[in-house]
Amino acid sequence: MTDRLKDILTTITFLLIVGILFLLCLISPPKEVSESERRPLAQFPELEWNKVLSASVMKDFSKAASDQLPFRDEFRGLKAIFNNNVLMLDDNNGFYKHEDYIAKNEYRMSKPDINKVTKIMNAINKKLLSDGNHNIIVSLIPDKNHFLYKDSGHLGLDYENFKDYFYSSLEFESKKAEVEPLLEIEDYYYTDTHWRQEKIVDIAKSIVEGFGREYVGSQFTVLPLEDFKGVYAGQSALPYEKETLYYLTNKTMENCKVQYMDANADWIDTKLYPIEQFTSMDQYNVFLNGPQGLITIENPENTTGNQLVVFRDSFGSSISPLFAESYSKVILIDLRYVETMFLDKLISFSPDADVLFLFSTLAINSSDTFNSSITR
Repeated sequence: MTDRLKDILTTITFLLIVGILFLLCLISPPKEVSESERRPLAQFPELEWNKVLSASVMKDFSKAASDQLPFRDEFRGLKAIFNNNVLMLDDNNGFYKHEDYIAKNEYRMSKPDINKVTKIMNAINKKLLSDGNHNIIVSLIPDKNHFLYKDSGHLGLDYENFKDYFYSSLEFESKKAEVEPLLEIEDYYYTDTHWRQEKIVDIAKSIVEGFGREYVGSQFTVLPLEDFKGVYAGQSALPYEKETLYYLTNKTMENCKVQYMDANADWIDTKLYPIEQFTSMDQYNVFLNGPQGLITIENPENTTGNQLVVFRDSFGSSISPLFAESYSKVILIDLRYVETMFLDKLISFSPDADVLFLFSTLAINSSDTFNSSITR
C-alpha cells in the first residue's frame, strides 16, 4: 500500500467518524444533565441570524457541542485511561486514584472563602444565639485527600494552618471538637467525598459527650445497599468498582418523626433513610433525603426535652441520624439551601439548645454555595 493511499484511507476514516458523530448529535435529543458528572449540560443556543456570528453564540455552541457529544462518558473514560497509563499524568480532571480511593487534588487554602463562612457564623451567633444559654461546638471535617496526599505523592491542604485561621476568625465562644484524630482513610468511601456512617459512631459519641450529654446509640443494625457509586466516580472518569453503602438503624430511630421544609415553607414528612433515594442521581441522598435547607428529627422516646441544632453541609446528613437517640429533637440547618436572614422566622429552638457548627474543609473552601444574606 502506497503512502498516498494510506493518507487517503486515514482521511476518509477520520471524516466518517466525524460525520457519524455529527449525525448522531443531530438526531439525539439533547440531555439536560450529566448523571456521571452531576451537573447540568450546556444546551445549543437558538440560531438568530443577527447573532449567529457573534462570539458569545459561537462560544455557547462550542460548549454545547462538547457537552452533547454522543458517547461522551465513554470518551471521558478513554481520556482518563490514556492520561494515566500512556502520558503517565498524576491526575485527570483534578482527580487521582490511590489504593482504589478516588480523591480530589485539593491543596489551596482560600482565605476569602473562609472569611465568608466565618462571617456568616458570627452573624448567626449574634442574631440567633446571643440571647440564649447555648453550649456551642465548632468542628471541621478534613477532606479525604488529607489522608492520601503524602503517600500518593500529591499536594495537600495545610490542615493545621487552615484550622488555625478558621478558628481565629470566629468572634464567639465555643468548644472545638477535633474529629481529625478519630478519622483515617478507611472511614471514607472509595468513590465519594463523604465519610462512611458505620465508621463515625465514635465521632457522634465524642460530640454529644462534648456537650456534657450522655450518648445514647450503640445497638445498631447495620444494613447494606449494594452498588453504591459516589460522586467522584463520574466526575473523575477514572476506572472504579462499585462499593457498598451501609446505614445504621434500630427501633428507636425508625420511630423518629422526620420532616423537611420545602420551597413553599411547608413541612413534608420523610424518613431518616428514604431508601428510594438510592435510585436517584446522587445515591448519598439516602441519608435524610439529600440536600434540604431545614430538617427536624423528633424522638418521642427521649423525654429529656434536650435539643441539638446542627449548622451543617452534606457531611451532616449521615452523622445526624446518630444524634437522634440522644436528644428529643435535632434541628438541621444547611446554610447552602436556606435563606439565612429569615431563619428566625422559619425555625425556632429552645434557649438552652446545644449548637453544633459542623463543616467540611471542602465546603468552606468553596463558600460560593453558602447563602450570605444574613450578613447584609
